Amino acid sequence: DHKNNYHHHHHHDKSSTTLPWLLPSSRRKSYAQRAQQLFEYYYSSNSSSNSSSSSSSSSSSHTTTTLDAQCIASVVEAWARQQSSCTYEHKHSDHCAQMAESHLETLEIIYANASSKSIHLDYQAANINTTTTTTTTTTTTTTIVDGDAVYHVKINPKQETQREFSRRMLAYATSDVLEAYARANLFQSSMKVDILLKRIKELAQDHIQESYNNIHCFDTSQDHHHQDHPQPQPQPSQYPPYPTAQSYTSAILAHSRDGRRKGKSAYTAAQRADNLLREMIIRCNGNLEHDLWNPNNHWKDFQITTTTTTTNTTTITHDSFEKKKKRKNRNGISSNKSNSSSSSSSSSTIYSGHCPDVVAFNAVMTAWGNCRNRVGAADKAESILNFMEDLYFHTKESPSSSLSSSMKVIPDVVSYNAVISAWCSKTMEEAAIVRAESIKKRMEDLANGIGRSSGNAFLPVAPDAFTYNSCIHGWIRAGLGRKSAENADRLLREMMASPTLCKHINSKNFGAVLRSWTKCHGSPQDVEFGLQKAISLLGEMEHLALSPGKGGNVKPDVVAYTTLIHAFATSGLPNCDHLAMDQFEQMLFKKFCKPNVRTFSSVILALANARREGNDIRARDMIASMKEMGVRPNSYSLNYVINCCAGSCKEEEGWERKMKAFKIALSAFQDIRNYSKTTATNGENKNLNSGEHLEAMRKEYGPNSFTYAFFVKACTNLLYSDEKRARIVLRTFEECCNNGYLSNEVICRIVQALPPDVIMEKIIQSKNREIDVTNLNIHNFPLDWSKNTKDK
Repeated sequence: DHKNNYHHHHHHDKSSTTLPWLLPSSRRKSYAQRAQQLFEYYYSSNSSSNSSSSSSSSSSSHTTTTLDAQCIASVVEAWARQQSSCTYEHKHSDHCAQMAESHLETLEIIYANASSKSIHLDYQAANINTTTTTTTTTTTTTTIVDGDAVYHVKINPKQETQREFSRRMLAYATSDVLEAYARANLFQSSMKVDILLKRIKELAQDHIQESYNNIHCFDTSQDHHHQDHPQPQPQPSQYPPYPTAQSYTSAILAHSRDGRRKGKSAYTAAQRADNLLREMIIRCNGNLEHDLWNPNNHWKDFQITTTTTTTNTTTITHDSFEKKKKRKNRNGISSNKSNSSSSSSSSSTIYSGHCPDVVAFNAVMTAWGNCRNRVGAADKAESILNFMEDLYFHTKESPSSSLSSSMKVIPDVVSYNAVISAWCSKTMEEAAIVRAESIKKRMEDLANGIGRSSGNAFLPVAPDAFTYNSCIHGWIRAGLGRKSAENADRLLREMMASPTLCKHINSKNFGAVLRSWTKCHGSPQDVEFGLQKAISLLGEMEHLALSPGKGGNVKPDVVAYTTLIHAFATSGLPNCDHLAMDQFEQMLFKKFCKPNVRTFSSVILALANARREGNDIRARDMIASMKEMGVRPNSYSLNYVINCCAGSCKEEEGWERKMKAFKIALSAFQDIRNYSKTTATNGENKNLNSGEHLEAMRKEYGPNSFTYAFFVKACTNLLYSDEKRARIVLRTFEECCNNGYLSNEVICRIVQALPPDVIMEKIIQSKNREIDVTNLNIHNFPLDWSKNTKDK
């Protein structure tokens, strides 16, 4: 049945059954595809041999079935570990994971049809390392199992049945598919890994239940024998196929990445990752009823109480087996496996292979950091870090404790950086960035061996470049104006003073601090002070770029120049246009980088905000310079030109000067409309979907609500004839409404441009004299007219 199912889901022609190494090198494809071809060849040859010898024995059919399960599991492993970039026919990142998952259904059918007869296989595998501790009076048995050997166990061939083998292969393959989906980082990866992890747990429970049933059947038959001649008690043939630490860690990483994805709940992803980490710790250390991350509960409350080891055995025990032994003792049946003279006994299994490593802890802290402004998220990340730190130092002080032997986690720089990033991701909170800097100070103390009050407190976690960058951006997000800029600059100076960190400073570090200085809004003195600091910092970048060996990777880029020019444009200073033009000319002269569309747009914005005579001509020349340099003006650039023309002429100037400015504004307005029409008819980028491409081009180069508002403003300020102004404004209003860009700003400009009777007749189309045209807003018009604006 399972062979028919495989052929039903995996069609192949005769050419696909050729051995891959007999094919030309150009047709051998990837390793996973070669494994697939080899497996199909095995199936085709095996099917033909089985049809010719239909009278084969049952034992050979059992062996064939188990080998089929092992072969399918190997193919799953090949697909799961195949790099997506190495596939020739399929370039999607989810293809390898989906191909691996497609074989699980066949393994499920093999497992469902598997019998309980023993099989004989000859393969090399690792032993399960177990340690059993016993005491007198009250015996506590703790079995430590190395879970990393879960799928590679040396088993007595007489004990493992066909069903147990197929179960182990299915669990092995399911774990591989789980890790493949976690690496693929797809939108549905977290959902997939949860389903697969649940299936592995179900397989482990099936193993436990079947072992329990076998022991129950043994006890029923044992009651009919004499007590002086007890029969050997059946033992579980293998360790239950619980999910390994790698499977848990992969699932945690999938949820951690899922919190950064658009449309996903970061808090839900972090909570799920946190629960998986708790599950790992509980499975590794027993049932812990305390809140692991609660700072009020010391980690010693979670310690498993054990004593010095006196007897070592290699028996794998489980709670269900021990409960059965207790019932036997109460019924007067003594166990010949007991080596202690205890009056009461208990046992617990510590699965050392399930203990989380530092990667799992870091992933959970990163997941909490992705919650950003969620209340309590950063606190949870820091509490996990405190748990790791306390556990590490206790392991050094008491290496013989049971918790120390089962969990050995050493916090690294990534651990502390994850918590710092969690605090720095909060916006407009000074307390959060202060908390982050306190953790940075703790890293420095631990690196110097003075982080804790007791004994040796050394931990190699000196702050690195990521630590400082996180704190710098944290101060910028705090939005404290001059205070944020001063602290960000202080951190940059600390990096430059460090012999190790100064090599990692680049233009982005300087650019972030420069941006913080440009945001010193408040009093005019703070604004000028911030701009002076920004100019000085940009000059320092230029000096470092011209000094080989001193600046490292520091070089003024277009972002730094554009940030400073935009700061001049929005500063409100009366000479902002001169400052912006001077900086722009220095940028062109020093030739560190070329200006982009945002650079030109910022210069034109400065010309518009200065409202100086002749700036309309300078703005027109700036558009011409953009086209000469191969930079395409977008809607922002042309909107600023229209606005610049609307405010460049005074009221007392003649109509000839105003008409010249209006022609510049009209030319820019027509350019925006023509860009939109050209994009709608001739798409430029053929690689993108046409619908998505047209929408992106419309937003970048097409008209918007500001386009119509600025043009109506230009008509009001520059057109002398009332009749001509009314005709142009009404046509502009009609086009604005048809495109869905009617906003409150456009309505305000319409009211200023037209007399009330024209508004009542042509726009509102009502004879009701009680309507106040000065209080009109978008709610007085159809919703379809403002469908593309942000006004509500």
